[in-house]
Amino acid sequence: DTDISASAAATVPPQSSHDWKKDMTPRPAALALLGSIAVAGLLAGCSASGNTSDVSFTPNVTTDVPAAANEVEDVRWNLPNGEPTSLDPALSAVESNSTVVGNLCEALLTPTVTGENLPGLATSVERTDDVTYVIQLREGVAFWDGAPMTAEDVVFSIERVLQPELGSSWAGWSLQGVDSVEATGDLEVTVVLSSPNALLEQYLATPAFTVVEKAFAEQAGTSFGTAEGGVMCTGPYKLGEWKSGSEITIQRNDGWWNTEASPKVGQYTFSFTTDPAAQAAALRSGDLDGSWGVPVSQ
Repeated sequence: DTDISASAAATVPPQSSHDWKKDMTPRPAALALLGSIAVAGLLAGCSASGNTSDVSFTPNVTTDVPAAANEVEDVRWNLPNGEPTSLDPALSAVESNSTVVGNLCEALLTPTVTGENLPGLATSVERTDDVTYVIQLREGVAFWDGAPMTAEDVVFSIERVLQPELGSSWAGWSLQGVDSVEATGDLEVTVVLSSPNALLEQYLATPAFTVVEKAFAEQAGTSFGTAEGGVMCTGPYKLGEWKSGSEITIQRNDGWWNTEASPKVGQYTFSFTTDPAAQAAALRSGDLDGSWGVPVSQ
């Protein structure tokens, strides 16, 4: 479950006891780099006698592209594995789910392509002993509905992932060994483990530590994350409309806290075409701008 960073670059001053690099910043998990890998191949034709010659494929892989410069009103992207089963970040360990959720919801830390975690909804993490982590939260973060993010929202979000009835796969991995989570200040959360875990700080950048609005989730109940119940997060995009069986639209969140890395795409529309031939036809016609996993045969 890997978020893809947008290409808008900005600098956020370090606000932590950690030595986070100044030349990197949390970036929206929008799909702005989806066009950064292009593979070109040449297949040899048939010989004059009609016999098939040796077939060769020489990939030319591009991994470095210029930073995005232009605004784009709408991008249509296909989810080849089908419609998401949920937009609840606690249930995001599925490709279709995570592709959408990664643009909507944020974790306490922000992962980068280098493997380094940067400040996200948390500005610092201090380990006070082998099992205790004191997390300072970012001030001025709001959910899409305008409600401020609080320590109570963070505690609620972590604790709900641990609920067996939710069935989150993150509970047995990223949250393994979490003994307690407590709001120890208006913008401070303390996590205590049952035993030392050197990977805990890495896990703070996973969906296990993604924050949802407590009041919204409680009101939605079991419909949270569904087409009927929706979801409420803090990310660079907000949920627009989910037409079950057809498409999901997400829209740029102009109230996103990270004003230095504003997304350049106004709206994404996700379709759910699973047939490879139909995917290729939609890409060729321009009905789709892109898709994961386009079959080589197409």
